[in-house]
Amino acid sequence: MKPLYNVYCDESCHLESQRLTEDNRFMVLGGIACSEDNKAEVIKKIKTIKTANGLTPHTEVISRAD
Repeated sequence: MKPLYNVYCDESCHLESQRLTEDNRFMVLGGIACSEDNKAEVIKKIKTIKTANGLTPHTEVISRAD
């Protein structure tokens, strides 16, 4: 049986209909791929990184240019 891979992608909310401001003038694409065998470990590590940075484990991460 061929291995199963999970691919997760997301983009920042930079849409043509959105008014450009200093905080949202860039679009960012991100993604991660992992085997089904490593999925739980990857999710756990992402939640650990969020918690270590003061976020709740289910918070969507956003970036701001400060």
